[in-house]
Amino acid sequence: MGDMSPEFATKDEEIAFWKGLAQDLKIRLAESRDELDEFQENSRELEAELEAQLEQQEARVKELTARLARVQTENDQIKVACQG
Repeated sequence: MGDMSPEFATKDEEIAFWKGLAQDLKIRLAESRDELDEFQENSRELEAELEAQLEQQEARVKELTARLARVQTENDQIKVACQG
């Protein structure tokens, strides 16, 4: 594929073209940075939310494990009482 550089009638036209292109790129860069900032903030919020949910689930597992241990102990005591 050949060189696709634009051709200009005057230097002023060329300067205007490159200034316009630079301005467009500057705007796109700013928009991309804003999108990245928003994405990172949303990611931090989601991570915090998931971490809180994980802590709640871990606490629930601990609670249920303790409850199961108590029930098993009670069950064992009942078995011993019934055998004796």
